[in-house]
Amino acid sequence: MLDTLDLAATVATCVLALAAIAAFGANFYQARQTKKAVDAAMAETKAVEGQTDALLRQATATEEQAKATQEQAKASQVLAEEARRSRELEWQPLLVFAGSIEQGVGQLLNTGRGPAYRSVLVAGSGGHLTVSPPISLGSGDERHVRGMP
Repeated sequence: MLDTLDLAATVATCVLALAAIAAFGANFYQARQTKKAVDAAMAETKAVEGQTDALLRQATATEEQAKATQEQAKASQVLAEEARRSRELEWQPLLVFAGSIEQGVGQLLNTGRGPAYRSVLVAGSGGHLTVSPPISLGSGDERHVRGMP
């Protein structure tokens, strides 16, 4: 009878050992699957970090481009204003008087690109002002002026 008990105990021990080996195998398999999942999650985290860095660089570049566009717009506005002033100045008359105002004799010359309509010469002498009759000069025209004061 002892042999039967020994045999039953041996069989029970073997069954328990096999169950322990199966449990160990299951735990080992589960540990490997968990490691694979962790590795995949780490790789995904690195990929997301890379995408985040790329997005931050892109945002910085977009911000710099926006600033450059604003500066370019300001420069364009300044250039447009200078062009407008230049056009205005180019087509304005520029009258030059060469001679003696005291004697009332000289040449009035329009050196500007625009016409001078109904321009007058004003001369002061001895506390009195003298005004010439209106004179119109085209661009590049000159007129001899006599008898101002």
